[in-house]
Amino acid sequence: MRLTLRGWGVVCVVGLAALFAALSGARALNAVAAPLVVALGVGALQLSRAGLPTVSVDAIRPGFPDQTRRLRVRLEGRALARVRVPLPDGLAGDAVDATVDMPCTLERTVTLRARGVHHFSRVGVVQRGPLGLVARGVEAPVPGEVVVYPRRYAVTGATLSSLLSDDAVAERQEFDRLREYVPGDPLRNVHWKSSAKREEFLVMEFSSGETDETVEIVASATAGNADGMASAAATLAGLALDANRPVSVTLPDGEIPAGQGESHRENVLRLLAETGGGSLPEYRHEAADVSIRATDRGTTVRVGDRRHDFAAITADRVADGVTPA
Repeated sequence: MRLTLRGWGVVCVVGLAALFAALSGARALNAVAAPLVVALGVGALQLSRAGLPTVSVDAIRPGFPDQTRRLRVRLEGRALARVRVPLPDGLAGDAVDATVDMPCTLERTVTLRARGVHHFSRVGVVQRGPLGLVARGVEAPVPGEVVVYPRRYAVTGATLSSLLSDDAVAERQEFDRLREYVPGDPLRNVHWKSSAKREEFLVMEFSSGETDETVEIVASATAGNADGMASAAATLAGLALDANRPVSVTLPDGEIPAGQGESHRENVLRLLAETGGGSLPEYRHEAADVSIRATDRGTTVRVGDRRHDFAAITADRVADGVTPA
C-alpha cells in the first residue's frame, strides 16, 4: 500500500499546518490537519478490508489474420481501480487502460494479426481507496493464449484437380493381381517387366474395396520464410480436408498423423501456427504427395510430378473471405 500523489499532497498540508501551529501558537490549524489525518487513516483501513482484486480474461477463439474478436476482461473486488491489459504482439487494437469501479467487465474489439501462439503478459491493477489518497498495485497473471493460424489463400482449380486426381488415388490403391491388357486400360497400369517375360501386355489391377487416399504433405523453410511455408501447407491441407481426404502433415517442428474431421483440421492449423523454419531429409520430400519448400526466392509446391510457384497459383483473396492487408 502506498500514498498517491493526492495523498502526498494531504501529508504536506498536514505537516505545514502542524508546523505553523507549533511556531505561531495558532492551535486552530489543528482543526484543519485532524480531518485530513482521519481521511488518510480511514482510506488505508477501507482499502485493506476491500481485499485484493482478481482479473480474468475470456478465452479468445483461434482464427486467421485480419479476423476480429471480442476481448473481455473481468475484474472482481471492491473500490476504484486503474487496470491495464497490454495486447500480445499477435493482436492489434485498443489495449485496456481504464479507471473503473469494481466489479466490472471491460470489452474491446481486437484484430488477429501475426501467425503464432501468443500470450498475454501480466495484467496491472492499481486499487484506490476513498478520495484517492492511498493505493496498492497488484499484478495478476492471465492464463490462456491466442492462436493465430496461417493465412490461407484461394487456389486455382487445376492444382486441386491434380491433388485429387484419379492417378494419385490409383497410386495409393492396394495391388490385387495381374491380368491381360484390355483396350482402354491406362498405360500407366501396364506392368512392363512381367509383360516382357510373357510376351503379352499385362496390367496391374488394384483392389477396389481398400483404398488409402491419404494426402501426405511435407514442408520445410529456410530462416525467415516459415510464414510462407505455413500458408502454403494450410491452404493445401484445407483443400484436401474439404474434399474429405485424410491428411498428414510433416514439418520441421513436428508432424500430425493422417486424419480427418474438424478436430484434425484444428490440430493441423495449430501446428502450422507455432512452427518455425527448418529442413527435412530429402527422402521425406520425395515420398510426399505434396512437397512444400519456402526460401528467399519464394514458396514452391510440388503436387505429384508438377511443380508450382505458390504465388502463381493463388488468388488475391484468402480462402477465409478476408482480404489480406
